[in-house]
Amino acid sequence: MASGYDINNFILSNRTAPQQIFWSHGNCAFDIDNIDKRISHFEQKCKEFDWRIFNIPISKEFLVGTAKDKKEGLILKETIKKYYDKDTIFLGTIGRLVKLESKEYIKALSEIMKQNPNTIYLACGVGNNENVKALMEKHGVDLSRVQFLGQVNSHIFGWVIDVWPDTFPLRQGQSRVEYREKDGVIIGMEKYYTDKAINLKKRIAIKNNLIYPLASNKEEYIKLVTLMVKDKEKYQEVKKLYNLVNPYYHNQVNVKDIL
Repeated sequence: MASGYDINNFILSNRTAPQQIFWSHGNCAFDIDNIDKRISHFEQKCKEFDWRIFNIPISKEFLVGTAKDKKEGLILKETIKKYYDKDTIFLGTIGRLVKLESKEYIKALSEIMKQNPNTIYLACGVGNNENVKALMEKHGVDLSRVQFLGQVNSHIFGWVIDVWPDTFPLRQGQSRVEYREKDGVIIGMEKYYTDKAINLKKRIAIKNNLIYPLASNKEEYIKLVTLMVKDKEKYQEVKKLYNLVNPYYHNQVNVKDIL
């Protein structure tokens, strides 16, 4: 069972199967009788339970997309830039818009865009954009510099976005992984990442004297995103870090090993 909906509660509580496994997609606090094992494909915040964490192998070709996708993405990027200045930097994320419904994130984004007037934010994904627009207006985001694009092909728009200011407290998911594989630059808030991701990036950043792309607070987050917008050399440093990190994520664990 992968969620805490009523029908799953009923099936688990009636012990439909001899061995019952709860697969968490973030609802780690879900706790009823007759759960024998708990598994997830990412680290869970609820440490009071025994979790079996595994990765789901995805071939790199499916994360990067095709050569045609890349070509279309780069052409689209140049086409969009014609409507803006040539030094325009595209910030953006790809995912459910509910992840943008965060006062803390929007306040940080507002400050970033005020400090960097050459930035445009691409809000890619489905959801209630009116809620997001209202939140942005309230916290001083210039909506003329935000494009709500709805559902997009992540393998095309992954080549359009220059800097991915990851949302918080809800991070982006699979789309972020796909973007990372396209040599993309991601800045995140450290406390919302898993221990494994934090330790891996820190070790590689320190070993290679590279910028660590996870911020410890909102002020540092704003500074890091601004640095990526303004400093091409530092931008390349973070690209190099992710290129060094990515191969580690492909050392996947078989599901059978954790059950």
